[in-house]
Amino acid sequence: MSQTNTSANGPLWQVIFSVFYLLIFPAILFFLSGDLRWTEGWIFSIIFCLLSFATVIYLYVKDPALLNERFGPPVQKGGIRYGFLLFFLAFWFGSQLCRSMPSDSAGVPDFRYGLRW
Repeated sequence: MSQTNTSANGPLWQVIFSVFYLLIFPAILFFLSGDLRWTEGWIFSIIFCLLSFATVIYLYVKDPALLNERFGPPVQKGGIRYGFLLFFLAFWFGSQLCRSMPSDSAGVPDFRYGLRW
C-alpha cells in the first residue's frame, strides 16, 4: 500500500509532525517556568526551533532515508534490558552519593557552599 502524501524525498507527515513537536517543546518550557516574559527562554526556544526545523528540512531534501531512520523505533533488540540496567545503576550511584553529603534535619543535601563531603 503506497502513501498518498509522498514526494520524491519521502513522506511529508514527518515534516508536519516535526513542526508540531517543535512548537510543543517551548510551550511546555514556558508552562513550567510560569512566566512568558522570560527572555532567555524565548531566545533558547527560537534558536532551538530554528536549528531543529532546519535540520529536518535538510534531511527531508538531502537524505530522506536518514530521516526515516530517525522517525523509526529508538530501541534495537536487547536495548531495553541494558538501558534499564544502566538507569538503575546510575540511580543507585546517585542515591549513594547524596547519602554521603552533609544535609539538614530533613535529609535535604546542603548545596549552599558547593559540593563538599
